[in-house]
Amino acid sequence: MQIILLVVSGFLSGAIGALMGLGGGIILVPILTLIFDLPVSEAVGTSLLGVVAVSTAAAVDYLKTGRAELELGMTLETITVAGALTGGFLSGLIPYQIIYLLFGAVLIYAAYSMARPRKKDTETGAGKYPKNESVGMGLSFLAGNVSSLLGVGGGVIKVPVMNLIMGVPLKIATATSNYMVGITAASGAVIYLLRGDIDLNKASAIIIGIFAGSRLGVFFSYRINILVLRLLFAAVMLFTAFKMIMKGL
Repeated sequence: MQIILLVVSGFLSGAIGALMGLGGGIILVPILTLIFDLPVSEAVGTSLLGVVAVSTAAAVDYLKTGRAELELGMTLETITVAGALTGGFLSGLIPYQIIYLLFGAVLIYAAYSMARPRKKDTETGAGKYPKNESVGMGLSFLAGNVSSLLGVGGGVIKVPVMNLIMGVPLKIATATSNYMVGITAASGAVIYLLRGDIDLNKASAIIIGIFAGSRLGVFFSYRINILVLRLLFAAVMLFTAFKMIMKGL
């Protein structure tokens, strides 16, 4: 029964991660800690391995179809990986209560920003982007830290940064984030693996579900309305914020 639950968990995280460019860690970490009773550090490490699988499964399609901005992604990923390595080392030093509360507050603001009405909201959109590249780079470093500290892949910050600050259309931002989060997560996962904080047995079952779920997420990403995607993204961020704040209190 546990194996089935792990596969289903992987399927859900893969579908949501591929659809929204989040990596799936926001689903996996709460499941592994609340349902499977894994210690936080082990849940985060196992989740990071799952995020790599989500990214690998979804990124191939997004890159082949040209929806993901390879040059933009690699530019941001350079600084994000540095943040991921820093976050991996800091994970053993900073109290998790502080991290949870701060992350929850950031997510609430990001959810509000994503959900509020816009005069212009394109599916892919021409136009000149990215804008505010220096700000985007700085926040990408923060996304890398968040990825390693909380096992969420960093996409929950990367997508709003690209969309709200850098002016990248939402569907391009989610597609670009998809392959970025895998690189970020792999950087952090190495540190957790060396510390023995990854449950390889559970990770194997999760990854089986992830590959199936990622295919479904990519399928719907081409068909979903942009407003629906924006509201779904905001809802997921609010849910994650609630979970994080409750853990921090």
